[in-house]
Amino acid sequence: MASNLTEQELSRYRGDSAALSIALTDPDSGGAFNPTGCVLIFTIKSAATDLDTAALVQKISSVGGITVANP
Repeated sequence: MASNLTEQELSRYRGDSAALSIALTDPDSGGAFNPTGCVLIFTIKSAATDLDTAALVQKISSVGGITVANP
């Protein structure tokens, strides 16, 4: 099972679009992690301690908004 990514600081402006490329690593082997069959969640919050329900943006792969280009 993949663990959460470390907190990252991102800057974007309203109205801009962006494609983010994120490499996933298997925490057990240290090799590449294949997310096939997993639900991926991308969440943007004002602070890492904010609840997910207070997220400014949240994309979930099972409902759209996340594209896995190269598992």
